Amino acid sequence: MSNAFTKLPREKLNSTVANLLCQQIKEILKDRGPGHCMRVTDLESEIMEMVCKELRHSCPCDNVFILAGHDQEDMEYRITSTKLVELRNPESDGKLRPPLLVFIPASLRTSAEDSFGVATFEELTFTSIYEKLTGSLIERFPATLIGHIRDIFSILSEEKWQFADDLARVRYLLTALENGQDGETLGASLYELTLIPDFKLFANPETVNGQVRRNLNSIRSMMGSSKSFRGRIASLRLTDNELKTRLFSFFDKYDVQDPDIWTESIAIDKNYWNISFDKWTFQGEISREIILLTVQETDLPVVKEDETDEHLSGLIGQQVLVPSERRKMNVVFEVSPHPSKVAGLDHFTIQIVSQNDGPVGKSKKIKAWTSKRNQATVNLDKLNKILESPVF
Repeated sequence: MSNAFTKLPREKLNSTVANLLCQQIKEILKDRGPGHCMRVTDLESEIMEMVCKELRHSCPCDNVFILAGHDQEDMEYRITSTKLVELRNPESDGKLRPPLLVFIPASLRTSAEDSFGVATFEELTFTSIYEKLTGSLIERFPATLIGHIRDIFSILSEEKWQFADDLARVRYLLTALENGQDGETLGASLYELTLIPDFKLFANPETVNGQVRRNLNSIRSMMGSSKSFRGRIASLRLTDNELKTRLFSFFDKYDVQDPDIWTESIAIDKNYWNISFDKWTFQGEISREIILLTVQETDLPVVKEDETDEHLSGLIGQQVLVPSERRKMNVVFEVSPHPSKVAGLDHFTIQIVSQNDGPVGKSKKIKAWTSKRNQATVNLDKLNKILESPVF
């Protein structure tokens, strides 16, 4: 990278989350009738403030508040528990009030239970807000990068990387967007997923997935070792002695067991750009290897020329999977170079992909093998339970 790289401001994250929450809550308010009461208890105070303020400005009614103690009742949009109970009930003439929504801070959650618990207030929860936000943020990147981003998230889910939860993914995407919205910033922003920044991750699209796995395995190797940090770095079998020297100096200042801290420093501090993961090469590996995987054959039936089914008549000569007629299938695939020659390769993932709808059903892992064969056969079963229509 040639330009400065900036850390994601907390305000940017909060405002992005608040904007999406406002959209969802507005739709809920439109759908609720007079006299209906709702509460939100699972948001951070800063986000509560933003959402409440926006709703008060944009909604036709003013029955949106933040619960507060008596020492805060003069603050904007605040309401005490006494006043809230009053607004919960109909007016003196029996007329139902407009829908009421109250945000309850964590510090007041316990005291709120008796007067306005879930028996009288609908609990609005937004546990999937970060997952939804991830989906919308991905679409803001160039089409050439979207597939790679999804692959990275899929790998980290598959590997059960504990640092890459939904919030971390949102931070990752926002950080990249804040710094330029390209492959270089996506590589630099990997620290939000607690991976080592890799400024050239997308320079060769064919190697992105392998590079991400190697990155993750390197961090796991260093964290899981009982050796000194020098011994851990030596165990990585890096080929560049100057890089190893720079890493020794770096980990004199940072604890290798805190990757969420030191990975960030590599991206933010230009002095450490010379140890980004694109500088790491390992002994015995094929540099930036490209793995060619070819499906050799399947045992699926071929559509014949006399086919009368209108759904299949346009697919004469092609193999088709009809789950109602076939519950399992075999796939033979070939790999080049041999798996044993690819550093860091742990397994292959096999999944059926529909031409129209993309991946369907569960994936199946095939461990990388060491025997001399270049081919492997995998059996996919219970297809009738995961598929409902033909896949071409």
